[in-house]
Order: sequence, then C-alpha cells, then structure tokens
Amino acid sequence: MAVRKNSVVSIGDAIKEFIKEHKLDDKFLERRIAEAWHSMFGPQIGELTREIRFAEGVLTISLTSSVLRKELSLSADKVMKALNTHLGADVIVKLVLT
Repeated sequence: MAVRKNSVVSIGDAIKEFIKEHKLDDKFLERRIAEAWHSMFGPQIGELTREIRFAEGVLTISLTSSVLRKELSLSADKVMKALNTHLGADVIVKLVLT
C-alpha cells in the first residue's frame, strides 16, 4: 500500500486499496455472486448447484442436473444480465455452466 505524505485516507479507501493490491476483488465478488445466485434462484436451484467460481469476469457454475444446465445455457445471457443487475455492476462477462 502506498503511503501518502501529509494526506488523510478514509478507512473505506484504505480497505479498497488493500483489496485491490492483494487481488481479493474476485473472491469478494464470488461471495456476492453466490449470495445473489441463491437469492434470485431460490433453494431448489441452490440444492442443484455444486460450486460457484468467479475469476477475471468469468462465472463458472457447476450443477448436478444436466436438465437445469441445458435450460440455463439456453438463457445464459439473461442469467448473466440479471446477476449483473442484482450486483449493480457489469462484473460478469462470461457464464460457463458445467
């Protein structure tokens, strides 16, 4: 973290800088995305979700149901847009369903 001489940095800005410097952005986003996924799609789809990973704009969702995987892949753009809207930013640029 860069030390600024004679300037005051807010705690929020210091935390943001720490997160960025230590490349923790994706891990925090991954957690927020997982919460959004479960909130938006509910417990039934949540039970069929094995794993949620996010790195460098790519969201990978592992599902236990091939039928659900196929159904969601047909509307992947809508799912991605809905998640980005829920998150308040266009952070997901690609959705991979496995």
